[in-house]
Amino acid sequence: MTMAKMTSPVAKVVTHPGVFHADDAFAVAALRLAFPGIEVTRGIPSANDLADPNVVVVDIGGQFDEELSNYDHHQRGGAGCRTDGPDDDLNAPYAASGLVWASQAVREAVCWAVAGVCDYGTLNAVAGRVDLLLFRGIDAADCGKGRKQEKGESPSVSQIIAWLNPGASASSADRDAAFMRAVGIAEEILIAAVRNAKEWHDARNVVLAAPALQGVLVLETFVPWNEHVFSRRDESDLLYVVFPSKRGGYMVQQVPKVAESFEGRLPLPEAWAGLRDGALAEVCGVVDAVFCHPGRFCGGAKSKGGAITMAHKAVVLGAN
Repeated sequence: MTMAKMTSPVAKVVTHPGVFHADDAFAVAALRLAFPGIEVTRGIPSANDLADPNVVVVDIGGQFDEELSNYDHHQRGGAGCRTDGPDDDLNAPYAASGLVWASQAVREAVCWAVAGVCDYGTLNAVAGRVDLLLFRGIDAADCGKGRKQEKGESPSVSQIIAWLNPGASASSADRDAAFMRAVGIAEEILIAAVRNAKEWHDARNVVLAAPALQGVLVLETFVPWNEHVFSRRDESDLLYVVFPSKRGGYMVQQVPKVAESFEGRLPLPEAWAGLRDGALAEVCGVVDAVFCHPGRFCGGAKSKGGAITMAHKAVVLGAN
């Protein structure tokens, strides 16, 4: 799908009245973040609205036309499907929220305002992850392609937004007010999603660039590394990661056997388990060793060098 050519300044967004869903709420939320002060109207778009590229018509109007800023998906044949990502089982269709998020103008403005993203490589990575983790699911649910919620599972974003609709006897004014409250919640969720995606992207870059020697990966700064380590070409050789601890000193932690697994590739030596400070230093031969968890999945030292030495000693002992 090509990026939408939405122009700026955008004067107004028009979306449908009545019952709202997550796709129209998130579409308007993205537009409000991209174009602060934009007027939001719920009603039937006029012919002038549909013909004016500076009036964004969302989830109503019967057409998807990037040049005219019309973002509906209810017309025959819909508005297309995504062709990338892992959502083949959902067919990844576009609804209003995904169509608006596909706009380069919206992506740029939101990612810059929320996370200071200004280069296209980072922008595409961050925006793509937000689409993957947020907008695809919203669009799929709105298009009837979402996965059925199992009993006991937490409700989806789409379900939560739907709950914000007032009862059947509510007035149009009450419904409009409820919709704007839903948009406010959607804005907060989108802001958090963009920030999370930017942090994920930055962490990935740190992990991919970090040096590794003899099965030990060394990070100069703390980042969530568990997922990203499996994207390295040498991931199958890695046994431990050394990184700064938020409590001071440096941690040594074993690499999981597979992503999101609690089972590690090489627990720290049995003789170290549960020892601290001098007792641990005497056994492992690292003068500033601080602790080894009884579960042997992590340990630590006061210095980076000490932590690296602990890790390398563990590799040697584990190989014997």
